[in-house]
Amino acid sequence: MEGWGLRKLQRSAVVTVLAMVLLGGCGDSQTPVGASHVHANGLRLIVSEDFKVTTTPSGFWVETVHVTRSPIEVSIALLTTRPKSVGYRFRYLGSGRILWYSVTHEQEGGSGGVDYTVVAFEHVGEHWIAYRQVRQSEAQPVFELWQIASGLRYVPSDVT
Repeated sequence: MEGWGLRKLQRSAVVTVLAMVLLGGCGDSQTPVGASHVHANGLRLIVSEDFKVTTTPSGFWVETVHVTRSPIEVSIALLTTRPKSVGYRFRYLGSGRILWYSVTHEQEGGSGGVDYTVVAFEHVGEHWIAYRQVRQSEAQPVFELWQIASGLRYVPSDVT
């Protein structure tokens, strides 16, 4: 059974490299346009004016400016340690960036459908960035987290 973990890790690494090669020209690698936010820990976020950004101790809290029936709320945090699990699905953001993620069905949300939670992790150098969004939907949800994550960068030289 010891070889099983190593083979699984090797297969994961091969899939990651293959995805980066095959998707090298795909994805939204354009620079996002909007308000810029800089955190003392080196995180830099650019999002459209449709979102309100609040600085938290470890990152940002992003939410919709306008009140809607199903508000958008995304948390972003620079982690101090490696996450225990990063999920087995991945999403390519462009420019070599990959988010490892998992989606869970939380509970019946009422007339708006089921609450889905996506938790994603991005490995950047020696650090990990955690993203989280809960979305209510009657069908498979579209997560705004992907769009918001594309506007995030970790620039450690900004850390004072």
